[in-house]
Amino acid sequence: MRLDQFLTSVLGISRKDAKIILKQKKVLVNQKLETNPSLQIDEIKDEVIYNNQILKYQEHIYLILNKPNGYITSTEDYNHQTVMDLINHPLKHKLFPVGRLDIDTEGLLLITNNGPLSHELLSPKKHVSKTYYVEIDKAFPTDGIEILKNGIMLDGTRSVAEDIELINETSLNLTITEGKYHQVKRMMAHLGLNVTYLKRISFGNLKLPNDLEIGSFRELTASEVELLVNSKKGEE
Repeated sequence: MRLDQFLTSVLGISRKDAKIILKQKKVLVNQKLETNPSLQIDEIKDEVIYNNQILKYQEHIYLILNKPNGYITSTEDYNHQTVMDLINHPLKHKLFPVGRLDIDTEGLLLITNNGPLSHELLSPKKHVSKTYYVEIDKAFPTDGIEILKNGIMLDGTRSVAEDIELINETSLNLTITEGKYHQVKRMMAHLGLNVTYLKRISFGNLKLPNDLEIGSFRELTASEVELLVNSKKGEE
């Protein structure tokens, strides 16, 4: 990889700005001052230092956001704040949310630059589960679990609840493997219920950390990335 390309990728700056900081003699490669932008380096093995900090190259970035109410799951929107407005990262312009949460839905949202993984996690053929904490306006019916596990028709196909855990009469954890428009709300509506609060608490094997405050984000740990990658259990 060219040195200026490495600086662009890690610092989130333009190629022009990378050449400027090289010309200003602010970059060391393997403890040697370097000004040549076209220098070929090993982005993993070579040590690159800028402003006395060692720069680490990441091909893929994985962030977990605890999405608050009132934000659109999009990279840009002219009428609403988007989830990307909550992200402070040097490579923010290369990142995008995986899937969608409704504007009034809270909880776990993955932000990444890994397009192929995003596609696989969202593919219906992969059967990646999503679990939601749901609050409803009336008592959950006694036959509700059986109805939803047998499946209901949505958009011309049968949508099935993979798992349902009743917490009390008006709250439950619901696990699905699809991502249809307003799916959880429509499943509850089929039972004559209105959703008053909705929060995604897991995506595949990845769970929303208890210590991640609403509106906050952080990078996934290596073990969390592995959990996420291993969430794909279906076959193409």
